[in-house]
Amino acid sequence: MRRPKGSCLMVAAAFLAMLPWGCAPSRDAVQPPRAASRPAGEVPRENEAEPEAPAQVRIASDQPGREAPEPPPELEFHEMFPGVRADIAARVIEFDARTSPLLVADPQAPNFYIETIVCLPDTREHESLLVSEIRPSHLHAALLAAGFVPGAPGLFKFENNRFVPVDPTGDRLSVEFVFKGPDGAERAIDPREWIAHHTTGALFGFDGPDDGRGWVFAGSIIRTGPTRAGVYEADGVGVVVGLCCFGSEVIAWSRAFSHDASIDEPEWIARFADMPAPETPVRVRLRLLSK
Repeated sequence: MRRPKGSCLMVAAAFLAMLPWGCAPSRDAVQPPRAASRPAGEVPRENEAEPEAPAQVRIASDQPGREAPEPPPELEFHEMFPGVRADIAARVIEFDARTSPLLVADPQAPNFYIETIVCLPDTREHESLLVSEIRPSHLHAALLAAGFVPGAPGLFKFENNRFVPVDPTGDRLSVEFVFKGPDGAERAIDPREWIAHHTTGALFGFDGPDDGRGWVFAGSIIRTGPTRAGVYEADGVGVVVGLCCFGSEVIAWSRAFSHDASIDEPEWIARFADMPAPETPVRVRLRLLSK
């Protein structure tokens, strides 16, 4: 059973209080004001601007046999933290990012191996689709306020002389990239469409061991010491949305596979077709999926 929205805010505030810089999210995000609609036929008063029409979102999909989903209903986002917005009623979180500055097609080195989906600056830009300057613990708190329930990141246990993966847990969610295409129209895609197998070219996450898998709110980990407040691991390590298992990501792929080539051979590379230029602004949208 889901927690009431008021208790979700209390959970988020309690989480932030555990951290050395803790602060409560804005209450405006919990009870967002609704704009009053103008009665039909009423003429706007002088100097009153007409409300903007909602942007049309086009869902991109070139996976054969897979139809693009219908555009979602209009969302009303309110800023909770710098770069992090929420529509609490719809249980949708959005944060700012940009395509990695190192995500450049190079004929001399065509395979750009991907290990993370979103990372912080000066961490893993050389193997990430996006870079974001948000604080990962802020994202965690926003997810809590919207009623998402965290689990735990994946890990590897050493048993019988080999590493055994333990899959991450947490509420299932969808991840979507929203950005403007070359024509200026807003597009929304599944990030798996930017990742392909290095030999077969198959898109990530639709077949094989990842068929039926998805993203989960793993929630990183909080490290504590005897004389200091908790430290949110993702704030330092920098993995916001993972692909490979690092054990510290906020959002994780639900099958744990290692970034260490001695454990799992690297397989997944950036698919540059239909990908925007480096440093393109992208909004990462997270939506809670039903159980």
